[in-house]
Amino acid sequence: MLEQTLYNLEFWRFVSIPVGAAVLGWVTNWVAIQLTFWPLEFVGIKPWLGWQGIIPSKAGKMARISVEKTLSRIGNIGDLIDRLGPDQVIDHLVEYVDPRLEGFVDEVICEHYQEQWDALPDPIKQHIYSTVRQRLPYVLEELIFEGLDKLDEIFDLEEMAVESLESNPSILNRMFLEAGRKELRFIVQSGLLFGGLFGVVQLLVWYFAPLIWLWPLFGLMVGFATNWLALNIIFRPLHPIKVGPWQIQGMFLRRQKEVAKRYSHILAHELLNTHRIMGSILTGSKAEGVRHIVDERVRQYQLQDDSVPPEMVEQFLGPDAFDKLAGSMSATILRHAHEPFSDPQFMEYRANQVEALLTDRFCQLSPEEFQDVLRPAFQEDEWILIAVGAALGFMAGLSQVFLVFGS
Repeated sequence: MLEQTLYNLEFWRFVSIPVGAAVLGWVTNWVAIQLTFWPLEFVGIKPWLGWQGIIPSKAGKMARISVEKTLSRIGNIGDLIDRLGPDQVIDHLVEYVDPRLEGFVDEVICEHYQEQWDALPDPIKQHIYSTVRQRLPYVLEELIFEGLDKLDEIFDLEEMAVESLESNPSILNRMFLEAGRKELRFIVQSGLLFGGLFGVVQLLVWYFAPLIWLWPLFGLMVGFATNWLALNIIFRPLHPIKVGPWQIQGMFLRRQKEVAKRYSHILAHELLNTHRIMGSILTGSKAEGVRHIVDERVRQYQLQDDSVPPEMVEQFLGPDAFDKLAGSMSATILRHAHEPFSDPQFMEYRANQVEALLTDRFCQLSPEEFQDVLRPAFQEDEWILIAVGAALGFMAGLSQVFLVFGS
């Protein structure tokens, strides 16, 4: 009896239905996830013959959605800058500039007056170096705190985030992959379960109505339904619902504290670090405001500097010496301003401070707000994911027909 069953082709056709549906569910979900994030660059012949990951292909739009729905809810840029520690930043700048100060002074003066500077006696040069060194902390403090007072005029957080993520789509991918690591794994693995369950239904239908066209139809349904169910189980219900001894809530929302930590780490260390912030301040759309602040402070410094009488400077270098030196000083400051913020140890410590702030703020978000950390990755083109799953399921169903029936 057992031997007859094992050699019965019809038996294996029945067995292949739930098994094939389970495998189909797993494969379609896996492919859908791969197509969401990869490849980073378009592969194929543009514009239609090829593919680029859904998220990388819309990096700018995804970045704006992420900034609007997450960063805007966890505090303003002032809170982040406070966590960077303005006083510690000033100390770091002084520490960085001090051993390089003579080179910077030489750079400023030699731009227009190299011959005169070379002709100066060394004691006079040392006096100028010493004077600048004494006043450096106060000048930097004034620059930093004026910049903080006018932060909205010199820095655009959304612009920085969007430009950074557009030029580095791998960061955007990592934000979603790290935040939803377990949920993405669930989407793939759930394809086995949901696909198998649909396969049992298909088996029962096939038993009573053995129609070949049911195979691609059920393949389409499995591909569609497994993706749709997995996405909804991740985010629904928003709030815990008590069912007997169990509490039911969307998978992603149950992991709020864990996700907050991972997501904040990427934001703080890769997106909102001091190097990127300073780069945006110096080269972004509001960079003119920074130049204006630096120019004003440099000229104010010149007026307050009584170490060398202005008459002597003009007599020695010419009537326009102050304007030329001011321009050179401003240009030198702006040219080298980003360098201290690229120090790995400094960046790491400041990033850890920002990470702690972000983690705390993310943990305080409501479920409605917190779902937007990951939801944009799917919501923007959720229909594509589900449609791809359905199309793959339909093709797999056709393949099953040829494999099982040979025609």
